[in-house]
Amino acid sequence: MTFFDVRLTAEFTGRTRIAGAVALVSKTELPDDIAFTSMTTQVTQIERFSGLAPIDSHTLSRGAPREFGITTTTMRREWPGDEMSATFYYGYRSSIDPFILSVRFTPWIEFTSSTPMDATAWLRRWCLPLVELISVATGAREKSTLVRLETSGDEKTTASIFSNPVSQEPYYCAKKSSDILAFTASAEDFSLVQALTLWNELHGSGHPLIVGYNVIALGDDQHPQARLLLLLQWLEASYGFDHRSKFDAQQEKHTAERTSLLDKLKTMKDNGELTRAEWKLATRIPRFAQPSLGEALSHYFKLHNDLDVAAKLDRATLIREVIATSDATNVIEALIEVRNGLSHGTATYDAFQLLDVVQDLHPLVRAEYLRLLGGSFNADSFRY
Repeated sequence: MTFFDVRLTAEFTGRTRIAGAVALVSKTELPDDIAFTSMTTQVTQIERFSGLAPIDSHTLSRGAPREFGITTTTMRREWPGDEMSATFYYGYRSSIDPFILSVRFTPWIEFTSSTPMDATAWLRRWCLPLVELISVATGAREKSTLVRLETSGDEKTTASIFSNPVSQEPYYCAKKSSDILAFTASAEDFSLVQALTLWNELHGSGHPLIVGYNVIALGDDQHPQARLLLLLQWLEASYGFDHRSKFDAQQEKHTAERTSLLDKLKTMKDNGELTRAEWKLATRIPRFAQPSLGEALSHYFKLHNDLDVAAKLDRATLIREVIATSDATNVIEALIEVRNGLSHGTATYDAFQLLDVVQDLHPLVRAEYLRLLGGSFNADSFRY
């Protein structure tokens, strides 16, 4: 066994505790600098991502009992690449006796790299991003169940990863794959390898939605108020990040206009045309022309108009009550009113009404996340 990211804790009793974030287990001794060229992993619900059913024919043959049908073990979905390639396939276990035929299927994805990588690189750059991608696609907290690494060459070395994100619980999928794909894209436009490469690039650049999205924070054990604020923050930050060049130009123009206006007002103050209080109020003109939540919501409602989020929110009880009791005249203004009230602690709202808004808004965030990675979102796949 080899540990990575080790932490040593010295105790007053004279004992030292060793904790490793990642452990590699192999039948052979592993050198500290070992690097692997392939990773095979399972992720729960990965079959909904692939669109391949584990059984191609559900009709039992009249031959020997072992001929239980045609499996798709020969039907593979491949995503080739020069530096990295990936293949999806099924394995299966069968149990046959004179009275019972039992078959369980295990979905697998194998990644093969032209450049060897250590265990932590495989885990953090390919395994965990894949889990995140599937979690966004299904709307649930998915997990990697098994991770196996392998070296290249004639004498291949195989090792299994033990880590907190890896459950070590074999995953068996249903015999009939769901007709609804959680993540869809045409074969010629989409590559799993490209999607995960994009994920790493966007994560490395600090994209707020890719870095910040956390399906655990949106779970049922979290209060709807916190979930709503997170969803709105991710949308606002994502919009600002993607339109930085536009806002840089706006900021330059805003700074020039603000400086010009304050110069004029200062002259009026010096001439006695403005009181001290009026001048103090004038200097509170915002220094920064930040993108607004309203701009972000308007943009994403139009970009993902197939989800019909604005119309669904317009029917929500909370939105209707806010419009009826405030200056808000539409869905976007009502959402801003709610966000500001919750953020500043100046307003409270019914938890169940907030939950309805969360359930309408969450698909929009997931759709944008998947769009950034080159895929499209199927609203019918959403699970609360």
